[in-house]
Amino acid sequence: MADIRALTASEIIAAIPAEWAPDVLLDAEQEEFWAFKKGGEGKQKAILEKEELEKGAGDTIKVTTMTRSQGAGTVGDNELKGNEGKSQIGSFEVKIDYVRYAEAWTQKADDMSIISFINVTQANLVSWFAEKLSDDTFKAMLGVPAPTATRIFAGNATSEATINDTHITTLADLDKIIFTLGRMGALPMRVEKKSGEVLKYYGYVMSDVEAYRLSQNTEFRNMQIQGNIRGEDNPIFTGAMGTYRGLILYTHQGIEGTKGTPLRPESYLMNDIAIGTVNIPLVDDETRNDYTRNFNPIGESQFFVRIGDEVIRCESKTNNTIIANPATIAAHYAGDRVTYCGTTSTPTVALSYGVAFGAEAVTRGKGRPPKKIKQLDDYDMRIGLGVQAVYGYKAVVNTRNRCPNFLIMTSYGGIL
Repeated sequence: MADIRALTASEIIAAIPAEWAPDVLLDAEQEEFWAFKKGGEGKQKAILEKEELEKGAGDTIKVTTMTRSQGAGTVGDNELKGNEGKSQIGSFEVKIDYVRYAEAWTQKADDMSIISFINVTQANLVSWFAEKLSDDTFKAMLGVPAPTATRIFAGNATSEATINDTHITTLADLDKIIFTLGRMGALPMRVEKKSGEVLKYYGYVMSDVEAYRLSQNTEFRNMQIQGNIRGEDNPIFTGAMGTYRGLILYTHQGIEGTKGTPLRPESYLMNDIAIGTVNIPLVDDETRNDYTRNFNPIGESQFFVRIGDEVIRCESKTNNTIIANPATIAAHYAGDRVTYCGTTSTPTVALSYGVAFGAEAVTRGKGRPPKKIKQLDDYDMRIGLGVQAVYGYKAVVNTRNRCPNFLIMTSYGGIL
């Protein structure tokens, strides 16, 4: 009787299929928030995706922009020659670079359970890459400083500093969004129905807290029940909350509150902190986990967070620590929620961001599709599995250096 031969380390690493990379590309891009809102030039989708696979890390992909035609034209027999309109044509560049991530584990090379680790890790990498794609898109918009991006505020607030706990999203704010996008001349998205009819919509994506508050609005709820499309064509079945006057409403949610999302950055304290603490530790002591990634997206010299009833000025951060300045904060306790309050000098409450968009709001430049990476180390006792891609994002700007196809609305983001 022949002996049963265990797999060697090299055989195990070879068992990770070469076709695994396209699966990650497909699964991650379907799982990300913007999956069905992207398309090539002329497709009138929210994400303008431009692929130049001959480009490598550090290169740039050029995107052409053009203002809308505003010529007067001619009537009757009046001569058109010499009276043509003239559009302003410009361009901007999207820089692409490597994005890489991997997970590793230690296991005896002849342990068959390692195949389970491969399968679980593949699922984790899909989720990580999908979250990364989504976050990068949001940050491409939220990280555009004024006056390039149009910013509006809930209720009667006029700035982040004037927002208080009464400034939650209402139907009046949705009206304000629709009105402002129209005034901006934002290009609407094309939505084709099964009948072939083409409709034009804008989109608005909000944080989970903002969406919850809006869903409690009786007028809004009745409108979705009574006035929306019946059956499988209802926008709710595409992951949307519903529609309002041609505005498709979406919500975007974070994972376990550890870092929130770019729309509502949040985390929680790892342990108790004493009065006057400088370093505010978040979640756990694993420095490789980036729990502060969504805080301070514009990279200002200072930003503010709220813990309990206290707003704290901060000057920097690491992956899992926020550094307070000045160090005069009160005592707080493990598990207390940490929420983002913006970068203004006099914040009072946590903030929540929403992004309203039309077509071609952001360009995604792709230089290399995702592919698997793998490594054996420490005499085959350590196995790593990861993914890498070459891409970049940038908000679309017109020849006047404005972002014409999206706006940012800020509202109250306090804890429920």
